[in-house]
Amino acid sequence: IRPTRFMAPEELREAVYSGRIELEDPKISIKVYDTIWKRFLASQMREADVERVKLGVGDLGEVELISKVLKDGFNLVSPLKTYDIEGDSLELKIVSQKVVRKLPPYTQGTLIEEMRRRGLGRPSTYAKIVSTLLERGYVVERNNLLFPTPLGRRVYEFLRSRYSRYTDEGFTRELEELMDMIEEGKVDYTEVLRRLYQVREVIG
Repeated sequence: IRPTRFMAPEELREAVYSGRIELEDPKISIKVYDTIWKRFLASQMREADVERVKLGVGDLGEVELISKVLKDGFNLVSPLKTYDIEGDSLELKIVSQKVVRKLPPYTQGTLIEEMRRRGLGRPSTYAKIVSTLLERGYVVERNNLLFPTPLGRRVYEFLRSRYSRYTDEGFTRELEELMDMIEEGKVDYTEVLRRLYQVREVIG
């Protein structure tokens, strides 16, 4: 995000509640803007000099914590969490625990970013791919997060078991590269089609 106009969160808050600026959800929008504003300011400030300590936490291995800020920097805008540590050992208490996914669910934005990172699809097809998944009931969206449905899992497992070649990421990337080369006149499209038909015949 590149700031294009200097307006502190306090100014935005005043403009919204005075009626000069209208927002759909003022409370949430101002909070998001405040976070963006602080992150931007922090990115322009010097690094903070801190003192770190390493602690052994049983089977979890070593963890590194900030015990003290020696010289202020960006932390004046975006505070750092520090821990007051004394002695050679600490008592570990479990306050709460919950089961979390190894990887967090995708949002539409992070799913598109992941497809872009893996070289799957094209910019013009990203939005269509996501909308198709939703329209066909392969995924559902809750609180802006995407979750696979039982139908989506069954379809995926069926395709992977019967047509693993066609659902392979490497094959998709290869096919898109070939399409680009055909467009640029670097390969003959008939040769590409012949190879694809041979693959189909082998797979059955």
